[in-house]
Amino acid sequence: MYNTIAQSKDVAEALSYWATAGGIFVTIVAGSAAYWKYRRDQRAHRWDQAVESMGRFMDLGIEHPEFYPGCWSTGVQSDPVKKNKYTYFMARFLWAAEDILMNMPPGDHMWHQALKKTMYEHADYFRSPEAAEELAGYCEPLRRLVAEALRDPAARQAETAPKPPRTRRAR
Repeated sequence: MYNTIAQSKDVAEALSYWATAGGIFVTIVAGSAAYWKYRRDQRAHRWDQAVESMGRFMDLGIEHPEFYPGCWSTGVQSDPVKKNKYTYFMARFLWAAEDILMNMPPGDHMWHQALKKTMYEHADYFRSPEAAEELAGYCEPLRRLVAEALRDPAARQAETAPKPPRTRRAR
């Protein structure tokens, strides 16, 4: 009888240890999965906010058509009120662009091209001392993208390239 009681006690202790180890393992796996989901949702939320920020900039552009590309050198910089509004307008763009660059999914080159196109369209502003002062407060990837947009021949070519004539198809 002593032998079976001792054996059942050993089995109970072994089961207890295995149950504890299994519980710890399940806790670690569940905690890891929860943490992974939290980080993924956090990245998705930041990306959504960045896209929303760009949308607000675009809404501002629709509300203020006077801030068309190239307007900086055609009178905005000489009018203090327009200059202040345009500087705010471009600051909103830079804020949105920085959000996009810092939070975009890896390998998403579409946003790079869209940002560079907008930067090239407003090149007269980005070449001004005011823009240099404004850009100093933004991240290095954004400053690099502005510099790249100002010297990128593809952006200039896309702006100035003549469109091919439309031809009629033979029936």
